Amino acid sequence: MGEDVVVGEDFVMGEGVVVSEDVVVGEDVIVGEDVVMGEDVVVGEDVVVGEDVVVGEDVVMGEDVVVSEDVFVGEDVVMGEDVVVGEDVAVGEDVIVGEDVVMGEDVVVGEDVVMGEDVVVSEDVFVGEDVVVGEDVVLGEDVVVGEDVVMGEDVVVGEDVLMIQDVVVGEYVVVGEDVVMGEDVVVGEDVVMVEDVVVGEDVVVGEDVVMGEDVVVGEDVLMVQDVVVGEDVVVGEDVVMGEDVVVGEDVVMGKDVVLSEDVVVGEDVVVSEDVVVGEDVVVGEDVVMGEDVVMGEDVVVGEDVVMGEDVVMGEDVVVGEDVVMGEDVVMGEDVVVGDYVVVMGEDVIFS
Repeated sequence: MGEDVVVGEDFVMGEGVVVSEDVVVGEDVIVGEDVVMGEDVVVGEDVVVGEDVVVGEDVVMGEDVVVSEDVFVGEDVVMGEDVVVGEDVAVGEDVIVGEDVVMGEDVVVGEDVVMGEDVVVSEDVFVGEDVVVGEDVVLGEDVVVGEDVVMGEDVVVGEDVLMIQDVVVGEYVVVGEDVVMGEDVVVGEDVVMVEDVVVGEDVVVGEDVVMGEDVVVGEDVLMVQDVVVGEDVVVGEDVVMGEDVVVGEDVVMGKDVVLSEDVVVGEDVVVSEDVVVGEDVVVGEDVVMGEDVVMGEDVVVGEDVVMGEDVVMGEDVVVGEDVVMGEDVVMGEDVVVGDYVVVMGEDVIFS
């Protein structure tokens, strides 16, 4: 032992332990074989340290901490009370671990990480540098959290999730298995992402958004609030979805689409690039919209409608089922088109 070491009562130490200068060890501490403690380490009461553990300088362990075998703890780490660290864990420098945190085996925590209380980190998780994890967060197995990620309280992350870098996740978010978030993604509170969701770079997901399985969201997409996206949906780049938008299953959206507030899009719809849909629009199932379509407010489109490019619909238009429209069709306000209108040629104007 080095100079100025203070050891409490009932201290048990295995063979091959190296304790550097200015270490303070509380009562009822058990240290396994071949442990190395750096200078200025403080170990609280009732701590258990397994074999082959390396503890860097200026580390503080609270009471009732359990550190398993083959763990590396970097310098300037602070562990609160009742922390449990599994085998083969590596914790970088300048890390703060709150009370009642549990880390599984084979976890890697980078430098400058802050974990709140009651966090659960499962096996084989990687946490990069400069990450903040709020209280009551659960990270499933094989999760990878890149640098500069911030997670709010009560977040649940499933297995095999990848957060690449600079991701912000709000409180009460549920992320299912096999989700990928690109750089600079922002996720608001109370968001649910079911399994196999891919979110591109610079996406903003507002509060209370729900995404089903197998959703792909391109770069620079904005979902404002209370958006529901069904399974097997593809959203292109630079898409904007307003509040209370509902998108059914198997929908494909091209780039630069705008869906205003209170829009409902049925299943199996194809929305091409540069489409603008006004507020309170309802689009039925199996609709195909060409590029540069514009719909005003309160439009209703039935099932199995095909719209060519550059179609313009004014407000309060109703289009029945099985309608086919050519390119450059213009409809004024309050136009009603019945079912089974088979063909409308190009450049038709309905006033």
